[in-house]
Amino acid sequence: MDYVGQCGWLNCPACGSGTRPIEGVAYSELIEPKRSQVGSHPFSFGANDMKKEPYHYPKYTEEELLKKFKMVITKGFYQHAPFYSPDYEKKTNG
Repeated sequence: MDYVGQCGWLNCPACGSGTRPIEGVAYSELIEPKRSQVGSHPFSFGANDMKKEPYHYPKYTEEELLKKFKMVITKGFYQHAPFYSPDYEKKTNG
């Protein structure tokens, strides 16, 4: 549940909420331990306290999605049904 705060930072701890990030746009983000120290605006930071990278939505495997939504996939079961086909070699009276 990533968000862009009103300040324009990705997952800004001082803002607490915001809009959805846009795929491929570069956002600034605080790294730990500085992130846990920020409580309000304005906050000070150094070059080693942040990173700026293009945002990419998380990619989940099928297994992760099933676990996340508490779902399972079961194998289907069906009884064998015989397939009938006419025997054209037999002659019938009638």
